[in-house]
Amino acid sequence: MLINRVINRTALSRPMVPVRLFSVSRSSLLGGSQLLAAVARGSKQSGADKKKAEEAKKKLKKLHSKLSKEKSALSQLKKKYAEASKKEKQKIKQLETKEKQKLLEAKKKSKQQESIAKKKEQDLLKKATKPFRRLSAYNLFIKERLGDGGLADAASSWNSLSTEEKNGYQQKADAFNAKALEIVTPKPKAPPSSYAKFIKEMYVNDGREFKDINKDLAAQWKAMSNDEKSEYEPSSAQRDEYKGKLKAWTDSRIKAFKEHKDLF
Repeated sequence: MLINRVINRTALSRPMVPVRLFSVSRSSLLGGSQLLAAVARGSKQSGADKKKAEEAKKKLKKLHSKLSKEKSALSQLKKKYAEASKKEKQKIKQLETKEKQKLLEAKKKSKQQESIAKKKEQDLLKKATKPFRRLSAYNLFIKERLGDGGLADAASSWNSLSTEEKNGYQQKADAFNAKALEIVTPKPKAPPSSYAKFIKEMYVNDGREFKDINKDLAAQWKAMSNDEKSEYEPSSAQRDEYKGKLKAWTDSRIKAFKEHKDLF
C-alpha cells in the first residue's frame, strides 16, 4: 500500500501531457477519397497539358522548319536577283560602251568630214582669190596646142609662126584678158599701215639715196611712243569699209570661179 501511494504521488507530481484522440469518422473517409480523386484528375490534367505542350512544340518545330525553308528560298531568290541584276548591269554597261564607241566614231567621222569640207573651202578660196595672171599670146598658143604633143613640140611650133600669126594670137589673148577682168575683179586695196602712212607723210627727197632717207625715218619711227604711232593707225571707219569691200570681193570671186573656171 505504501509503495502504491509513493508511485501515485510521483505520477501526480509530474505534469500531464494532453493527448488528443483521433476518431475516424465516415466524413473523414469521404474527404480522403475526394482528395485522391482530385489528385487523379490533376494527374490526368497534367498529362493533357503535357500532350498539348508537345503538340505545340511540334507545331512550332514545323513552323521553324517552314520558316527556315522560306528563308532559304528567299535567299535563293535574292541571289538570283543579284545575279540577274549583275547581268543587267553588265548588259547596260556593254550597251553604254557600244553607244560611247558609236558616238566617238560619229564624232571622228564628223570631224573628218568637217576637215575635208574645210580643206575644200580653203582650196576653193585659194583658187578663186588668187591674183589674176594675164594670158599672153604664147600661153594661149601653148594652151591650144598642148594636146597635140609635148611642151617642147608646142614651143617649137610657136617659133615657126609668122609675125602675123603671132599677132592673131595676141589679139585673142587681149580679148580673153578684157573679158576676164570684167568678171575676175582685182582685190580691193587695204588702208595703208601706220608705218606706211608715217613714211608717206614724213618722206622728203633731200637729194640723198632712198635707202639713207628710209633708214633715218625708220629710226624716228622706232623712237616714237605707242601713242604717237597710234595717230597714224587707220580709222575704224576705214577698217570697216575695207572689211565690207573684201567680203563682197571674195564672194564675187568664188561665184566667178564656179561659173567661169576657164578664166582661172
